[in-house]
Amino acid sequence: MKAGKVILKGDIGKGVKRNGRKRYYDEKVVEKLKEIWRIMDFICGKRLKASMNEVLDNMRENDEIDISEEEERKLRKISASTIDRLLKRERRIHKSRIV
Repeated sequence: MKAGKVILKGDIGKGVKRNGRKRYYDEKVVEKLKEIWRIMDFICGKRLKASMNEVLDNMRENDEIDISEEEERKLRKISASTIDRLLKRERRIHKSRIV
């Protein structure tokens, strides 16, 4: 090896280690979030957060969503940045379909 060169080896198969905490927003909550996001025409997290309570109320009144109290509580409490983080992958998939 020549002086000044560094070779790094890594295992791509190894994922990032989580700190052992369970996910707060499980798959069921994320699926409901995606459903609401689609209905709201793929709006950004800030706008979705601002309208989340009203959307949930309307959907519940019209029996358009089957949601548990726990899932609803979590969706009403979720932050805009968490919405954007949870929808990041879905946004990429949706963008690739449009182009």
